[in-house]
Amino acid sequence: GFWGAIWKGATSAIGLVSDLVTAINAESDSGSDKEGAKEGEKAPGAAVGKTSSQASAGSAPRPAAESGAAVRSDTEEEDQEDEQYVEYVTQFCIYLGVDVTAEPHLIAEVDAYLKRPMPEGWAVHQTDGNCEYGDGYTYYMHAASGRTQWTRPDEDEFLCYLRQRVKKPPLSG
Repeated sequence: GFWGAIWKGATSAIGLVSDLVTAINAESDSGSDKEGAKEGEKAPGAAVGKTSSQASAGSAPRPAAESGAAVRSDTEEEDQEDEQYVEYVTQFCIYLGVDVTAEPHLIAEVDAYLKRPMPEGWAVHQTDGNCEYGDGYTYYMHAASGRTQWTRPDEDEFLCYLRQRVKKPPLSG
């Protein structure tokens, strides 16, 4: 029925996003490997699979003994982070109203948007246990004014840009 068709479409969209983000990351990884091999540096945006706050926080993963988790290889952890990032990009595309099956080229645009730095003076934060909405929700804070908000400060600008790039009207989301 109706919900089955929706589910089938969503499943194929997630698969498509997964394939495209994997290809984008493979291209950027191969480029950064070539450049960074000489200098031993990571390329900008190499923190794939992490949110801006995780990448900027610089928090190292806890050792397995400390976290109580079984020891896993770096490859397995990277694969899990990549899967989480693909899911995040997919959900963000849906949130923005991007029809990834009709316009898959926009996935790369959304991926680039999510990887770009915050506008000057803005920082990404996560709610803690004291927040009435719960723990772990992303919000944005302007340091000089103290203003906080749930959406990226440059989201309206990006939506205007997307409207110019989209061939079909955005889906309501």
